[in-house]
Amino acid sequence: MGGVLLLQQRYFRRVADYADAIGRLAAGGSLEPGAWIQGYATFLSGVIGDAGDFVLGSTRELPQGDDWLPICRGKLHRAEGATALPLPIPRRAFAGEPGDDPKVTLMTDGLLPRGGGLALVPGKHLSLHPEVVLRSRPQTTLKMFGLREVVAVRTVYDGVVWAKETRTPVAVVEITVQ
Repeated sequence: MGGVLLLQQRYFRRVADYADAIGRLAAGGSLEPGAWIQGYATFLSGVIGDAGDFVLGSTRELPQGDDWLPICRGKLHRAEGATALPLPIPRRAFAGEPGDDPKVTLMTDGLLPRGGGLALVPGKHLSLHPEVVLRSRPQTTLKMFGLREVVAVRTVYDGVVWAKETRTPVAVVEITVQ
């Protein structure tokens, strides 16, 4: 099956599974916010994973040239509760932006744990420094903090960093808690 069709099929299957999970929670009269949040986090984590598979293709080989999307992996030691991960920003993030040295504003929706759980959210647990990146210095750092009592050992968190102006994904992030 073609890449786009497979991605669509997986997405619609995940939407249906998520709707079933919400239906079961509603039918059971669940008022526990954690159950509702976990269902959404599981859904979103699956969609992000499917998008990553689509970008990398079935061979898992990294694309070349302007299609390159860095996969940035890091480790977080739970006892420390903080870490920083450098993120290279591909040139295509600046495509169509004006000026001799165009800039983009970076953002993330957060990092979601594989298998569900509470997300690490911008402002509370995450920040990008610098948030505004110039093409002449295509590098930022994802800083993670205040996590000692939030994360569990052996949990893997995934997410995407975006260029706000171009709506282009610029990096895939994977953090493993030790």
